[in-house]
Amino acid sequence: MKASVIVCVYEREREIVRCLESVVASLEDETEIVVVDDGSRDGTVEAVRSLARAASTRARPIRVVENATNLGVSGARNAGIAAASGDVVLFTDSDCVVDPDWLRAYLAAFERRPGMGAASGLVEEPTPTTLAELAYGGSGAIGRSAAQRRRLMGCNMAFRKVGLDRHRFDEALDYGCDEDEIAWRLERDGFGIGFVESARVMHFHRVDTRGFLREGYRLGRGAARYGYKRGHVLGHDLWALTAAVVCLIATPFESQFGVLAAIFLGIQIAAIAFNERWLKGKSLASTLKVLPLDCLYYVYKAAGTWVTWLRLATGGERAIRASRRQDRLARSKGYVLSE
Repeated sequence: MKASVIVCVYEREREIVRCLESVVASLEDETEIVVVDDGSRDGTVEAVRSLARAASTRARPIRVVENATNLGVSGARNAGIAAASGDVVLFTDSDCVVDPDWLRAYLAAFERRPGMGAASGLVEEPTPTTLAELAYGGSGAIGRSAAQRRRLMGCNMAFRKVGLDRHRFDEALDYGCDEDEIAWRLERDGFGIGFVESARVMHFHRVDTRGFLREGYRLGRGAARYGYKRGHVLGHDLWALTAAVVCLIATPFESQFGVLAAIFLGIQIAAIAFNERWLKGKSLASTLKVLPLDCLYYVYKAAGTWVTWLRLATGGERAIRASRRQDRLARSKGYVLSE
């Protein structure tokens, strides 16, 4: 079974070398590496080409795809898929280091489970160095609990090429919910989604407070676009906060709405704490330490969601509108599994 490993990168000239060295060390025979540079303006391409020359002398070819402009994560992944020739296509991020048995674990899992069209593996994280990194910690956790709804994690996932030949990443989702959206379509088309615990990566996602909150806003925008495509208004993680804000706005007209606002806000805070403690796996002390920052993060995420829905309501967001029309047209014609 031939495999293609795709690594998308944007302006990470130091991190990409460490990542690719770990990927090269994990390779099996008949495996290719495709690096997609998404319009970097630093020394990323030069660093990749230098490593590619060294790797080729060890019979470990690295192909480089250069996007003329920054296409976003989905566009970059699709460029990599177009260049890939493997039966199984694996993705990791440029700020990750893969385990030496990473590739073998995925290939063995696909061999054992012929109905599995895609899978994610275990994402581990280094010790946090900032409060924002502590708050972010566990965001890549997947397979920990049935209550976790994410099926695929972008920094550690693999697909049968037959599934990707039919379903590419939705480029209207340039950041946030891109993996959730393709998992939804794959499952709808009959492909199983699995979890391979032995396929491990270490994710060095360094972030400060500003970057953490900015990420929340961007994820909120992605969640709104994904919800629009699926016909959902709000994700389960934002309904209580949204209800609290609506009640707060109505309080001057009817004082009882103030009580409801407090109740909904309490539900939102409790849900955030539950997510940190049991789904992300933080200690009680860490949960309490990051709770104020996490609450602010969800305010930013909600703002991103609300702004995007406002744009949708006023005729904006043309890319996701077109994507939704295309998806509904495809559904009306029925789905046939690719051969």
